[in-house]
Amino acid sequence: MISFGKRIALVLVVFLVVQLILPADFLRQNVKAHEESFYDDEDVEDLELKIISEPVTFFEIDKREGELQLLDLSNWEAVQLTSGSGANWVVDGTGTEVLQTLNSIPSVFISDIELTNDVMEGVWRVDTGSDDDFMGFVFGYQDKGHFYLFDWKQYNQTISNRTGLQGMCVKVVNTDITLSEYDFWNTAGVGEYIKTLYSNRISYKDYTDYGFI
Repeated sequence: MISFGKRIALVLVVFLVVQLILPADFLRQNVKAHEESFYDDEDVEDLELKIISEPVTFFEIDKREGELQLLDLSNWEAVQLTSGSGANWVVDGTGTEVLQTLNSIPSVFISDIELTNDVMEGVWRVDTGSDDDFMGFVFGYQDKGHFYLFDWKQYNQTISNRTGLQGMCVKVVNTDITLSEYDFWNTAGVGEYIKTLYSNRISYKDYTDYGFI
């Protein structure tokens, strides 16, 4: 469960320039002025619309070039999101890989850098076939009660009246209260504290590498 910083979405809005072709005497014959307002005669005919600009049919995001750099995970921080049996994050000798070894409460491994308009690539996997719990990412992290969460559940499971459904889910956590371990299970979210923004039913496979970008 590796966390990363902010991302910015690019929204493209396309406009078409439209020109109205009006009869030369349109204003004189069909629009009558009044002291406070004006109105159109009921017998005004439909007018032809003419597009005078070319519509946008292709768009490509600017490709930024740069050298890939391996991240040093040695100074990243393990954060336990709730009380209980904590996770055990082990960074390997190269400082470029981390392994979480325990069946623990919700926990994240927070980076020591902030990323804006950058791209992060990597590979993750589940190295056990004995459980079907969550893996995922945290991004936009501020503190234990304010962040975005992408989690991925292998199979459906209900614990303490909270149901985690098989598949991927994006949630926003926004609260000043202390959440319980099981609050993070609920795919449907928890009131105003955890809201689900998106979900699907795609499972993951054990012992399988998944690339992310």
